[in-house]
Amino acid sequence: MATSRPFAYNPSGTTIPGTLQVGSVSIAFGNIDFSEMEWWNGADEELGYVICKPVPNDSQPTPVPGVLASVSFLRSSALTDTSFKLVTF
Repeated sequence: MATSRPFAYNPSGTTIPGTLQVGSVSIAFGNIDFSEMEWWNGADEELGYVICKPVPNDSQPTPVPGVLASVSFLRSSALTDTSFKLVTF
């Protein structure tokens, strides 16, 4: 079964209850109010390490035609140090 979590671009830097704030990205870990901002589900974390990067101008393409995102994801090819070191944006 896939394991993933929601991420949001949060330039205010204010931590939202139920999240971890890293720079301008909020990462949901608990019960949160999803209506406050635009959230994006991350990549499957069981297949590799997931890296999230903010896209402030909301220009990240998504699989949905006409819908752009404010965060970008990369995933390593495996859950190993070597595969993580090879991930680049």
